[in-house]
Amino acid sequence: MPCSQISYVEAAAGMDEKAWLSCHVNMFRFFGGTPVKVVCDNLKTAVTPHPKRGEIILNEAYLSLGQYYSVAIMPAGVKKPKRKADAEGSAGKTAAAVIAKLRNDTFPSLAALNAGIRKAVKEFNDKTFRKPPEHL
Repeated sequence: MPCSQISYVEAAAGMDEKAWLSCHVNMFRFFGGTPVKVVCDNLKTAVTPHPKRGEIILNEAYLSLGQYYSVAIMPAGVKKPKRKADAEGSAGKTAAAVIAKLRNDTFPSLAALNAGIRKAVKEFNDKTFRKPPEHL
């Protein structure tokens, strides 16, 4: 959520469709709801093969997820994505904070890694989030 600077991070064993959709559902739970729109990269898990020029089309499963949760899913543009700047900035800051915090740790399982990530993300969110004054 770029405006609030609150971030969500989750590790997955792969980037298959099931993991991709599951991470989205978990993110919606984390935030306690859904945003109006989600801007996604054009990774193969999210979009159908498309020509170098032309409209980017979401795959059926991802489109269904958006419809189910009433979220507009907007793929970033090809070559020069204009919708990604805020997300990329937040992702970079969050990744740096989480990776720095966990870089020397070893995790026996994906569940243990995600527990470590949740703790690091909570610390990051608690530190970086600035609540606006009441009068705004």
